[in-house]
Amino acid sequence: PETLRSKLEEDGYLYIRNFFEPELILNARRSIFERLAESGEIDGTRDFMEGHVPLENVESFALDAAPTFKEADGKKRNPDKAGAFRPELAAQSPAVKRVVFGPEICDFYAGLFGEPIRHFDFIWARFMGPGHGTPSHCDWVYMSRGSRQLLT
Repeated sequence: PETLRSKLEEDGYLYIRNFFEPELILNARRSIFERLAESGEIDGTRDFMEGHVPLENVESFALDAAPTFKEADGKKRNPDKAGAFRPELAAQSPAVKRVVFGPEICDFYAGLFGEPIRHFDFIWARFMGPGHGTPSHCDWVYMSRGSRQLLT
């Protein structure tokens, strides 16, 4: 923890590869992508774990097409679209909660800071389309068969 604290102080962030067991992350991905396939938002005729989005659905994953929850008048922009911000997908998934609230991450931060941590109560899933977001949060792979692949 001391070395990591020094690195955090020096760089302002920590980037740790392979922190989680891959199966934990795959289970969380599966729980979300299954729901997206069942609702027809991703192509259920292909391997849903690859996250192929039919071209007619791509725009619904764009950030500017997502509902906005903090408009001054309290109304949502584009209320008929589920959009990129999908808190229910994370909040209703035991597999996602296992990653976010699990001992790996909580124990890591408690050790890093040397004290008990307080976790956010609210978790969410966010999906971004081409030209939206940052590479650390999402990426799109252009496919040749009339879809794009959503990577989380």
